[in-house]
Amino acid sequence: VNWMFNTAMNMSNIGGVVNVYPTTGWVVGGSIGYDLVGPRFEVEGVYRSNNGTLQWNAGLGNTTASFNNQQTAIMANGFYDFNAGGMIVPYIGAGLGIAFVNASALGVTSNSTNFAYQGMLGVGWNIDPSFRVNLEGRYYGTTSPTVNSAFMSGTSFNNNNISLMASVAFRFGA
Repeated sequence: VNWMFNTAMNMSNIGGVVNVYPTTGWVVGGSIGYDLVGPRFEVEGVYRSNNGTLQWNAGLGNTTASFNNQQTAIMANGFYDFNAGGMIVPYIGAGLGIAFVNASALGVTSNSTNFAYQGMLGVGWNIDPSFRVNLEGRYYGTTSPTVNSAFMSGTSFNNNNISLMASVAFRFGA
């Protein structure tokens, strides 16, 4: 599950501020890494998708339109597992990477490439030495993507998300 934060864009070409109200979206991804029994590291590919509503005052009253935001990110993550050998394993993590943001509204699509970052907090359950199930919360953000179109040229928006993720991990050679 993925939640984008509400944001606002200052768009002088339409005479004001556009408020962005995202709906609940979804996230899916995969990773490969190395577990050092405590610290662990991974490379991750992740895709997020959210829809929502844009709202602004066009002079004659409020105007609304729908939007779509899709993000593909490649992240390098580091984690630290507390109680790594136990059955229940709380952990924290952080990641850095690159995000490809595709935003569309009003028949206009804009693509931008941005620096991405994230912080993770979760708990894992070691079913056996090879399998682990995780439940994790993530704060994910990018530098402000810029909308590059004739209609909204140079407009940027905040791209911050909170995700709740469930995952299954398999350890080779455990």
